[in-house]
Amino acid sequence: MPVLPIEKRVNSFAEVELGYNLEQALMEAQCCLNCGAGALVADNCAACLSCVRICPYGVPVPGKEKVEIDISQCQACGICASECPALAINLKIETREEGHAALKRVIDEAMQAATEVLIIGFYCQYKLPAGPPDGGDGVYWLGKLCTGRLDIFQLIYPFELGVDGVAVHMCKNDECHFRDGSKWLLARIEKAKKILDEIGMGSNRLKIVPEDLSDFRKELEAMGMNPVRKRSG
Repeated sequence: MPVLPIEKRVNSFAEVELGYNLEQALMEAQCCLNCGAGALVADNCAACLSCVRICPYGVPVPGKEKVEIDISQCQACGICASECPALAINLKIETREEGHAALKRVIDEAMQAATEVLIIGFYCQYKLPAGPPDGGDGVYWLGKLCTGRLDIFQLIYPFELGVDGVAVHMCKNDECHFRDGSKWLLARIEKAKKILDEIGMGSNRLKIVPEDLSDFRKELEAMGMNPVRKRSG
């Protein structure tokens, strides 16, 4: 809690605790939201131990028949859920189904617009707790409690429905709220880019971008409309 400096409070009755501004209050609240909202392992766990290997906090451990995760110790970063090959790990705070449904709602809203360039943007709610930046017309944002929990599906799916570009805000590795979040996000983006190149969509339609999307928008305009949207139109 920010407090009044000692030299200003010794000779006054002014309030010592200054309170939070909006951004600080939201960041504090998000700490509470994550408490006890970590990963749960389903019975279809393949016991491949991928989560044991990649968890930056060392929480998953081998069990008798499947991996065990102590939810009281889990940091809810979502890295294991995004990397689980059996899709056996979900987060209490946002299950895989809830995350995909939220993305579908944002894409549906975007597809109803008449703008020439449609962009889906993912932003980190820890980095920007007060909400997304102003990306201009045709940009539709979806907040994630760390973009490091984005999976391949969420990065590719918008293109299947006709979105022209996907923008991702990523914290520097030393600024990420969760350990290794940026590292795993980079790895998934590279995989998604390879898929986009292989299907002829073009990897440049998916980018890690700053808050100003003007350069990315110009690139998309030069590439033209997503072929899927062009055919459906």
